[in-house]
Amino acid sequence: MTSDWQDYIQARKNGLKRQWKTLLAERVSYIDSLDVDEQVEYLNSLCHSYFDLDETDIPIQHPDIWNKVLEIWREENIWENIIYLFWLAKALTSTTGSFKGAYLLLNKDPNDILRRIITLDPNHFEAKKILFEQHLHTLDFGMHSIDSGMVIEKYVGDEAITECEKLIEIEPNLKHCKSRFGGDFEYYKSRFLAWYEYSKEETKLDFDDWYKQKR
Repeated sequence: MTSDWQDYIQARKNGLKRQWKTLLAERVSYIDSLDVDEQVEYLNSLCHSYFDLDETDIPIQHPDIWNKVLEIWREENIWENIIYLFWLAKALTSTTGSFKGAYLLLNKDPNDILRRIITLDPNHFEAKKILFEQHLHTLDFGMHSIDSGMVIEKYVGDEAITECEKLIEIEPNLKHCKSRFGGDFEYYKSRFLAWYEYSKEETKLDFDDWYKQKR
């Protein structure tokens, strides 16, 4: 699939705007020329390359492509389709750009979609991994300005910790997963719980200095 887009990808990397725009228009025109079944097959292959194989140089977010993908998913009973649900969850949790209209397809939190995938396929490790990383992100977000205070309510962090522990019980290797900022579960759990101890103490130390002394 990437071979179809190689000239476009290379032109984009080389900063040849006029060339890559022309090549993109040609690929979009090709997709438009396909009959319904061929278009579904092609766009599914495109999604597989992007979401499963991490070939993220493919411009799947372009409206003339992405809107067609959404239409395919919209016409399916997506809540029962593990493949489409996983691609949707990947789109909703993407850190590489916006997938406009993805949330409106089901109006559900990505964590709910990931749980649905795991319900349909209890052995779906990637769904568990992304869900685990989502909980790490919640903890990271809560503590990103920790000297000023916790950004999330305590119950939100407690729930994230509980969910992580449940996932680790099922998939022990998840304990080695790290957030995109480099922290693992024990790092976030330890700091989250320690902050509430710190907040009750009368100290002039900032949290990090206090935390280092306590360890």
